[in-house]
Amino acid sequence: IDMAFLTTGVRALPAALMRRATLPDAVGVRVALVRCRLVQRRGISTVSAAGLAKPGDNPLKFYQEHVAKGTFKEDARQLAALVQLERIWQEIIERNKNPAPQSGGLLGWFSKKPEVAPIKGLYMYGGVGCGKTFIMDLFFECAPIQKKKRSHFHSFMLEIHHRLHDLRKSGKGRADVETVADEVVDQNGELFCFDEFNVTDVGDAVILRTLFDRMWARGAILVATSNRRPDDLYFNGIQRDLFVPCIKAIKEKCVVHHLDSSVDFRLLMTHSSQLYIVTNEEPAKVAQAHKQLDQLFGFLTSGLRTRVKRLYTQGREIRIDTAAGGVAMLTFEELCSKPTGAADFIAISRAFHTVILRDIPFLSMERLPEVRRLITLIDVLYDHRVKLLCSAAADPFKLFKADKGASQDEAFAFDRTASRLVDMMSDEYKAKPHNPPPTETGLPEMQAELMGKEHTDLVWNRYDTDGSGFLDVKELRTLLEDLRFAKQGHRNVADETVQEAMRLMDADSNGHIKRADFDSFIERTGYSVWYL
Repeated sequence: IDMAFLTTGVRALPAALMRRATLPDAVGVRVALVRCRLVQRRGISTVSAAGLAKPGDNPLKFYQEHVAKGTFKEDARQLAALVQLERIWQEIIERNKNPAPQSGGLLGWFSKKPEVAPIKGLYMYGGVGCGKTFIMDLFFECAPIQKKKRSHFHSFMLEIHHRLHDLRKSGKGRADVETVADEVVDQNGELFCFDEFNVTDVGDAVILRTLFDRMWARGAILVATSNRRPDDLYFNGIQRDLFVPCIKAIKEKCVVHHLDSSVDFRLLMTHSSQLYIVTNEEPAKVAQAHKQLDQLFGFLTSGLRTRVKRLYTQGREIRIDTAAGGVAMLTFEELCSKPTGAADFIAISRAFHTVILRDIPFLSMERLPEVRRLITLIDVLYDHRVKLLCSAAADPFKLFKADKGASQDEAFAFDRTASRLVDMMSDEYKAKPHNPPPTETGLPEMQAELMGKEHTDLVWNRYDTDGSGFLDVKELRTLLEDLRFAKQGHRNVADETVQEAMRLMDADSNGHIKRADFDSFIERTGYSVWYL
């Protein structure tokens, strides 16, 4: 359900309402909230597949049917890729009709995990904006299996390293890459769709071959989008010779398909100068930009008290000095000039639906570490639909200048970043609800875009511990502590936060929350409880 709007937060609305909502004039955008937002420009379709397709739909026929209906605009590049995706779709159906035999008897307990007949995956690469992610997401929704995983590649590799770390720390079993690969396949099934496949870290490069070899042996199917052809992955990387066998394996296990792109449909969307403020690094314009962003922060947080937020990830504290109601105000220096990385940015995208980023400077090869961090930051925020307001020295495509003769890796990657910055200012992007990264601890059912009755029941029954039909202050505090741990890594909840939550949910101000009050709050605000 691709529905949300900004008031004090990004709020998901029930599909039955199908209302129109207006973003505040200060943001300068009016958004129609409908089940599926469609924008068509120059023959390229940017419709969200998730709201239309379902498991079992043939992706190629689905695309062609919606072209005939006028929902999609036909694009030859997308059609060519969908032919390959339909092949995978059909092979999955055939393989699941004849599953691999399982070892029986006592010996079955000691045998290795069964190897499954391979299905050749698909590696799609091309320039920004050719629709790679759109058709991969369409295929993912159509895939005729329940257990499957779609992830940004940054997040997937971070998960792999976390699993290895936890195995080594526990001292239980073999703490090696093959064991982790088995866990990943067991938990997520056979289909893995990775967006923005790219390798820049030596730690990733040295384990990928072993990881993928074991996953492929277990029958995993890899579908990936990338801006780079396989031979250019980890180009000029440290110890690249250790990664070359992985490139060869990708080319053997996947059909490599190039989507030639000459038009970026995202660049044709609305660009709001009120959300992306260009300063040219002139002092007067910088000061004015700060004033505008301060006003937008106040507006979006509806006068909620500004607090310091502390997030914890991988044993480190991330301090956010200006935050309220799911909105964080940060500077480029805080996020990109310090030794931060994907884990920090994922923690931020879990805790906040909106990030206000001040003072993105002109960038050059002399500031390469900062360039790389900004690229990763935008990738993470974009993948989790975090709304971005910012001030910058120049328009996105003029921010970074690569020296002639220097490695073009960052210049290539920054084109994607610039394109995404433009897209993040569009109506279409702002209409999408926040999609916080999943967490293995604390209220996973509250991370969907909309709480249905089943999930509301789960939450209520968990915290109405005495079965009284009411949440008292102690029970509400427990709920808030679990939420805080899920999104920030600690359980410290101030008394003022508990009082604020009670005020928001206790409709008749009698000191406890009735089930009807709780249901009403969820119906009105969706997941804004996540940001308390």
